[in-house]
Amino acid sequence: LKKNIATGLCLAFVLSISFTSFASVIDRVIVVVNDEVVTQREFDRTFLPIQRNFEANFTGEELEEKIETARSAFLEQLINTKLAISLARKKKIKIDERELDAKVETIRSYFETEEDFLKALQTKGTNQSEFEREIREQMLAQKLIEKEVASKIIITPADLQDLYEKNKGKLSTPPKAKVRGIL
Repeated sequence: LKKNIATGLCLAFVLSISFTSFASVIDRVIVVVNDEVVTQREFDRTFLPIQRNFEANFTGEELEEKIETARSAFLEQLINTKLAISLARKKKIKIDERELDAKVETIRSYFETEEDFLKALQTKGTNQSEFEREIREQMLAQKLIEKEVASKIIITPADLQDLYEKNKGKLSTPPKAKVRGIL
């Protein structure tokens, strides 16, 4: 009996080691903002096109400097977006499912077929459910901005007139003439 228990424990230990060695990290968390998480995959998926653009236009130290500056700015932008999403959820801002479906359908309509749409998502490194989640999060952030910022900004006609008077020279274009020919 003791031999069977010892053999069972050894077998369980070996199996647990082998299972953990086969397990791999699916995604790495870069930043946690309140309850929202920014993963390496999410960052890479959206930053890679920016990085490729820099790689096509710059080389050497200038490339490294541009990528690092863009990486920091982009990560800050992601953090701000996650903060807005977290705040929107705390304020219980909801997204109308019909509104979400309409937005997704509008984007989908840019593609000739459903297959083209799905292929574009795959090329971007995402799938339909992740894409809809991203759209939902963008809409949450936008609704928060509309509710908390835009609703509190009041611009009166007098404010517009004052702004125009102060910047009249910048806003008006000098008179121009078309000349057909000079004799």
